[in-house]
Amino acid sequence: MTMIARLTALALVGAALLTPGVAMTQEGKVAGFYVTGEQLNDACRIYLSVRRNNGQANSTQEAWSAGMCYGYVVGVMDLYSGLKVSYNAISGDPQPAFCTGMINGLSAAEAVALYLDQHPEERSEVGFYLVRKILAEKFPC
Repeated sequence: MTMIARLTALALVGAALLTPGVAMTQEGKVAGFYVTGEQLNDACRIYLSVRRNNGQANSTQEAWSAGMCYGYVVGVMDLYSGLKVSYNAISGDPQPAFCTGMINGLSAAEAVALYLDQHPEERSEVGFYLVRKILAEKFPC
């Protein structure tokens, strides 16, 4: 087995072990995803703080949280870029896409951070769903 085949097999096994399950809570909310809206909000609040401090974090934990917010938002942007419509992973309903050509990662992460801070009632949703929704509202095609 070649080194590339071994690494690929290892990555697939790791992904299978780390892939969270999906379940519905008694309240009808989706549970079991890696990042919830609440967790994303916590990281994105720190992201805003670091941005306001000219990109200077006060600790490695603060830098990690700010990077987590930015990286998560940019990851969702990459996932959905180029799509004219996306579909809700739970209901299958079509949802509007967003135009990544209008934004960069910094402005997208800031838009997500501000929205989550101002809409606590939505933080129980799944993180990637919220990012896609917020970007579609803030940066429609």
